[in-house]
Amino acid sequence: MPSGLRLKPAGLFGDISYLVTPRRVKIAVENLRAAFPNLPASERKRIVRQVYRNLAANAIEEISPARAAATVAVDAQTEARLAHLQQQHEQGRALLFVTGHYGNWEVLAQFMTTRLGNISFLAKEQSNPYINKMITRLRSAMGGQVIPTNIAARLAPKALKSGGILLLAADQDAGSGGVMIEFLGRPAAYFRGWALFSYHYHVPVAFMFLRRESQGFTLEIADIVEPDLTADKDAEIKRLLTLFSDHLAAAVTAHPEQWLWTHRRWKSGIPLPRSN
Repeated sequence: MPSGLRLKPAGLFGDISYLVTPRRVKIAVENLRAAFPNLPASERKRIVRQVYRNLAANAIEEISPARAAATVAVDAQTEARLAHLQQQHEQGRALLFVTGHYGNWEVLAQFMTTRLGNISFLAKEQSNPYINKMITRLRSAMGGQVIPTNIAARLAPKALKSGGILLLAADQDAGSGGVMIEFLGRPAAYFRGWALFSYHYHVPVAFMFLRRESQGFTLEIADIVEPDLTADKDAEIKRLLTLFSDHLAAAVTAHPEQWLWTHRRWKSGIPLPRSN
């Protein structure tokens, strides 16, 4: 089916999901209220509905990732940064691509595979083994390798030592052991693993986001950062995490309907203000 026609049901599927998951909707609305307190309640609900429609579109696009990846637009600045990353990789350097649950992060992984070759995706396994098998097959459809997060500490260093490329979404709550960094005005717990990999293996990090447009997507490479090996390790890890948090906040502020507000991002930071 043509791309435009395939995405027609996304609005319907998204609206149905919105109606049958009231607990997640409540989390999303409260997150939005805390991040953007001046937004009217009607606007918060509109954004959450759009979040669900984006998720439905993501699911439909994942059925044929190559076709979705073919709709990614790249401007001149981003093309130059892609060329820089490719040059670094051809010289034998490992690379880290860090994104968030924004736009379509699955298509981002597929697109970057088409541009730079095989990429290892760090992803949490699904509890349902049949769903997990299906998602892994789809994620690997264009040649990428999926590394489950529960064994990433063992496999990710091997990939980096061999000059590989790792891509991960790094915006979920890291629990009590995470590093607290401000995100949209509140402290949020970040996993330190990717920043530690960057520092330990001297790997440049590219912060990137794939934004959904009315037709296709636009790739943004917000920054490419080299780790400062002369700095204190913990201070450098915090610097890298803060840079990512700031870039993610800028992307979310510009297009809040594209981020996954339905997860409890700040649950290990400070509690939400009491609901009215």
